[in-house]
Amino acid sequence: GIRNEWFNVGHEDRAKTLDTVIETAWSGDQLKAATWLREIASPTDLIATNLTLSPFVAATTHLPTYVSAIQYQFDYGTGAMRPEVVTRESSIWAFISNPNSQTLQPLCGAGVRWIWVDPTRTESIDVSPFAEPVVKNRAVSLLKVNTRLCDLNSE
Repeated sequence: GIRNEWFNVGHEDRAKTLDTVIETAWSGDQLKAATWLREIASPTDLIATNLTLSPFVAATTHLPTYVSAIQYQFDYGTGAMRPEVVTRESSIWAFISNPNSQTLQPLCGAGVRWIWVDPTRTESIDVSPFAEPVVKNRAVSLLKVNTRLCDLNSE
């Protein structure tokens, strides 16, 4: 007969995410920020976001994300990828919550150039000198990473 342990029937192994809301609607402010970024960024620029459960940042900016749509990456990726997915989410949330040289380091190491912050998911923060706000509205704070600090930290 078929054995449950062969197929993990009834076994649920989901990522314990920091983001708890999946975006189901996209506002005009979010679309304006995405349009602006598509026009400015290189197609290979890496973007990080605290919308880690949602695939919308990648879909609307057309940029690769540091981590997004965790429910898909975690559930449908390989088991070996799972720790990295959770680590990346922790890294971006740590930087957004407490921007400093130490929290910037993992983002620099990955080559993150832009950070998309949903201000409803975090307290208001001062990211200077680690990143510069380039678009700010009710729905988005779009930041450009100060890559000169990345270069200094890697020496």
